[in-house]
Amino acid sequence: MRYLATRDFFNDAFADFFKPIRFSYDGMRTDIKELDDGYEMNIEMPGFDKSQIDIELKDSYLHITAKKEEKEEDTDKYIFRERKAHYSRSYYVGDTREDGITAKYDNGILTVNIAKQGEQKSKILIE
Repeated sequence: MRYLATRDFFNDAFADFFKPIRFSYDGMRTDIKELDDGYEMNIEMPGFDKSQIDIELKDSYLHITAKKEEKEEDTDKYIFRERKAHYSRSYYVGDTREDGITAKYDNGILTVNIAKQGEQKSKILIE
């Protein structure tokens, strides 16, 4: 005989609400490919302007942060309203120098090119 459990969806919904939060990482999905002279990273960052993106090279890690906060004056009585975004991710790049990294932001994709050691390029500027 097979047992089929019946669920009380109303009570289960509230019981699940207070369980520890499990994070699903959906921001800054990244593709990295090797080129002849270096590496190319394509990072999904839709909805940001390039002025909201910061790239820093520190202690062999490339830190990429994107922040935006939209404030609206509204007379409606919202219970909850969320218009903030903050993403941050770090990538180990070894002994790469800052002048061996270039970045370009276009149509929601940040493309970062990292020269292989011995091949140096220009400073980290988002085009």
